Amino acid sequence: MKTTLFTVGCALALVVGCSKKEETPAPNDKKEPSTETASAFTPVNDILTKSCVGCHNSTKPADGIDLSSYEAVMKGGKEGPVVIAGDPDKSLLAMTVKGAPGVKKMPLKGDPLTEAQIKDIETWIKDGAKK
Repeated sequence: MKTTLFTVGCALALVVGCSKKEETPAPNDKKEPSTETASAFTPVNDILTKSCVGCHNSTKPADGIDLSSYEAVMKGGKEGPVVIAGDPDKSLLAMTVKGAPGVKKMPLKGDPLTEAQIKDIETWIKDGAKK
């Protein structure tokens, strides 16, 4: 009797386990939108990390400007903000990477930013410099 109950129990477990429906959506099923969205600042942060944070970091911020995080970028430096949301032409960050008249072109060390990188920074600022 114990053997029979054990056999029936195992068979039932096998049937239930094998008949469980997979949770993978069918090709025509719509997926739920992800709750995690890419940050608007991510591409700019990647550029700053690669080209600027070597000198403009939280440990030793050159000219008092720390570019190591969104909060630091938006805080600005000794002379005030480096980003004027919505206005890249008045934002020191955009002006320096472009080499606008009257400002020191950045970065001083390493390769200058590409036109695409400069455009990414300007677009981010123009679009409101959102996190």
